[in-house]
Amino acid sequence: TTSITYSSSTGATKGVTYNCVNRGITVHAVQVPTDTDSSATYKLVIAAVSGASDTIGSIAGTSAVSVASSASTVRHAFVFPTPVALTVGTRYAFLLVRTDGTATAVCRASLTNGSGFSSSNLELVSYALYSSNNPVVTDNTRGGTGSIMTMTIDYTIT
Repeated sequence: TTSITYSSSTGATKGVTYNCVNRGITVHAVQVPTDTDSSATYKLVIAAVSGASDTIGSIAGTSAVSVASSASTVRHAFVFPTPVALTVGTRYAFLLVRTDGTATAVCRASLTNGSGFSSSNLELVSYALYSSNNPVVTDNTRGGTGSIMTMTIDYTIT
């Protein structure tokens, strides 16, 4: 079996930023292994970001809030009620947000030693981390450094 390493640093929001390249895509769901704390609740936010601090310009989509997985080997699926269209030439932050507790609560996202999710349509840019349990426009998402969060993005090409 492969052991899973979870983030232990403070900050209720962690994620990854990507440039949408080559072709536009529509995101249907994002799968992320979360911690085994069954009292923790999470949502997945996709936000258009720009600038050196990856400042949120708009929220493209938000999943429903749900309870963390009780088994560390299970990927937690965050399904978007309305699929999220991503446009070529725009940078997006995929943000796992811990919604219970405070903005500095630990978001126990699964980390990878590799390059994270990759595809010919999403180009990895950076790690995202900041203290917020409700991302909004004008938030700077690049508030820290660290490992890339493990995720699988389910999408179709538009």
